[in-house]
Amino acid sequence: MSKKILTQKIEVVDPQNPLDSKTIVVPVHKHEKILCTEPYVLDVLKYYTNSFDDDTLNSIKEVESCAQKSIVTATVDRDYVEGDKSAQIFISPKHTFSIDLDSKTASHIKSTQQFEAGGKIDLVVTRSKNGLWADATSAQFEKEKLRNELIRQIGKPQSAYLAHVKDCVFNSEHVFNGYIVTINGLECFMPGSEASVAPLDNYTSIVNTDLYVVPVNLIKESIVVSHKFFMSKKQTVVLDVLLSLPKEQKVTGVISSIKDFGVFGIIEECVPTLLFEAEMDEETKQKFHEGLLRIGDTFEFFIESISDGRVNITQTSSKTEGWNTLEANVLRQKLTGNEFASVEVNVNKLISNGFIAEVKDIPGVTFFVNSTFAKLDSEPSINDSVVLKIKSVDVNKRNVRLY
Repeated sequence: MSKKILTQKIEVVDPQNPLDSKTIVVPVHKHEKILCTEPYVLDVLKYYTNSFDDDTLNSIKEVESCAQKSIVTATVDRDYVEGDKSAQIFISPKHTFSIDLDSKTASHIKSTQQFEAGGKIDLVVTRSKNGLWADATSAQFEKEKLRNELIRQIGKPQSAYLAHVKDCVFNSEHVFNGYIVTINGLECFMPGSEASVAPLDNYTSIVNTDLYVVPVNLIKESIVVSHKFFMSKKQTVVLDVLLSLPKEQKVTGVISSIKDFGVFGIIEECVPTLLFEAEMDEETKQKFHEGLLRIGDTFEFFIESISDGRVNITQTSSKTEGWNTLEANVLRQKLTGNEFASVEVNVNKLISNGFIAEVKDIPGVTFFVNSTFAKLDSEPSINDSVVLKIKSVDVNKRNVRLY
């Protein structure tokens, strides 16, 4: 089958007589278009057409259309002699670079790349407004190779990478944003929200530590990575194991954050959970009140329930029966036609945005009440008796929905 010839009509203007122009049909390569209207365009076109085949023209085009940084394969000048301090490198018939090979950089040439006359070598080509720049050193090549690999995995990560948390990042108002992390020397950004599956009590606590991350985004030239995303992939397996455990078996977690209402913990480094003060045993509660609990401390507990990836835990006896009773009481009252049920509770503990309530007549059933939604006539005090309007009860998540 004969090769199809592509053509383009162009108008060539005579500079001596702008009114004298002519339209001609010229052959062009696929995906190319002639924009010049000067008479010499025909001579230039003829020269390129006769001098270079399609493969050669495509190799020139590939280099000139490369991204800001790209890895390309080049050819070492056949006249190169081992020991020379520099060498000519040919990327395409149009693009030739002189690579410095003095004592400071020669040791950085990749050992897996045989640098010899006429041989092939991989380069990092950087595009800027001033043209192209090439680097044959191993450090730059390996870094750019890793960068391209990370970018390809964004949206569909297949590998995790060990990263070193180098430093914290703050915005112009000195508010904490995240971390600079390095992966084999390549700097990436990890937002603070992506540093852990549970809230960190002190964001500087992970600086100078190593953790696994995956690439999740590219903002301008900065690769965004996430440790949280990596750990979430382990959650499914760990949650399956936790679901299979008998109720009476204790589980060990690590404290990641301490708040007024309880402590956040992490199970098997990937499943976050929260132990409320009301669910603590006497020993843990005493340490909690005396400020003796520390980040990184281990603690034991029972799994109360698991729902939608949320793990409810306790260090006391099971509260399932009590929560079932509360749910039944609420449903019974609503069957009379009311949109809500009236439930009397005692105020156990005050928190900045609400309080911990314990249901009367159902010992051990406690939950957090947000003052914004409680619609009380006045601010409650500890040990006050309060009537709440409850619309529904979630037994698995151990919380209520107020009317």
